[in-house]
Amino acid sequence: MKNFWPHILAIPARLRSKVGSWRGPDKSFILPFLFAFFLMLTFIEATLARNQAIRLFKKGFSDLTSCLNEAQIDIAYDHIRFSNLFFKPLVEIDNLQLYNLRGKELWKLSFAQISGDPGLLNTNKLLLRPSGEIVLTYGVKHHPVSGKILLNITGADGGLEKLQADFDALNIKDFAKIGSIRTQIRRMPAFANEALIAPSYETSLEIRDVKLNGLLKYPLTSEIRRLYLHAALMGQISLKDSLWLEMENWLRNGGFIDIQRLVVNWEPMVLVGRGTVNFNEKLSPRINLMTSSKALLRLIDDLQKNGFLERKGVFVADILLKSKGFKLHEEDKHLTLTTPINYQDGKLSVENITVKNF
Repeated sequence: MKNFWPHILAIPARLRSKVGSWRGPDKSFILPFLFAFFLMLTFIEATLARNQAIRLFKKGFSDLTSCLNEAQIDIAYDHIRFSNLFFKPLVEIDNLQLYNLRGKELWKLSFAQISGDPGLLNTNKLLLRPSGEIVLTYGVKHHPVSGKILLNITGADGGLEKLQADFDALNIKDFAKIGSIRTQIRRMPAFANEALIAPSYETSLEIRDVKLNGLLKYPLTSEIRRLYLHAALMGQISLKDSLWLEMENWLRNGGFIDIQRLVVNWEPMVLVGRGTVNFNEKLSPRINLMTSSKALLRLIDDLQKNGFLERKGVFVADILLKSKGFKLHEEDKHLTLTTPINYQDGKLSVENITVKNF
């Protein structure tokens, strides 16, 4: 016991001598030690973060499957793998398929494999990339798909925060070649005053340089230069419960879709517009658009010749539109028009004249 206390009392002196030695000329062991220490912490942090990302993906994938099932769309796959090692993909899915459960024409979208990696600085982000064969099946026809496809998802415990999809040099065999598709959905900040109807999600979609297959039956020309849509989901909606229950609550609280800008540049037609989409108690959409356009009459006539629009309605609408149309420039070949386009209860109307009954 007498020899014990001198050793204890000598510890501070030994520590001071060690600290003093660190201040000496030989410091070579400190940097490797610190590097190994921080490398270990980084590895632990990355592993924990990837485990969190796996948990969020599983929950989001389950919620997505439930929502799609309620919309009569199913998801199937052969195998799904997860890894918390940062040098491997976070998730890999083999033979992922999306297909409708009912409808006049069955369709299916198949991916040979999809892999996903989390963001370097934010594991709530997930970058999905398909690889191998992609096939779109409509009825009995198969359309192989090629091109560069990236899907960037940002999620949280509260649900989807942002979704961004980029498609470049997309080729759908026997259907169309598409220069690019850019789409984005993002959650808007919550509004303090719950009594007001504020946007909960904002979305944009832009499609450029579409060349349709010459064997297809379509109006106008085979090239679409630009399609653009910017819209907002007005009113709060979540996917914590059933999709249909959430939509019913959203509609009951005054929810609707605000189409802030619509652009169609399909030679020779150019159309811009804005409007709203409401839903009735059966969740059937009611679309109201106010548009300004050039060569809209050409599109209507072509659709009627193709048998899509009804001759009687087109005949009356044609008379009304020609009476109010004008040429913006003397060299114009087509009239410029300002006209409402509506869809409600299975009826499509132009200038309040029904041109199609669905």
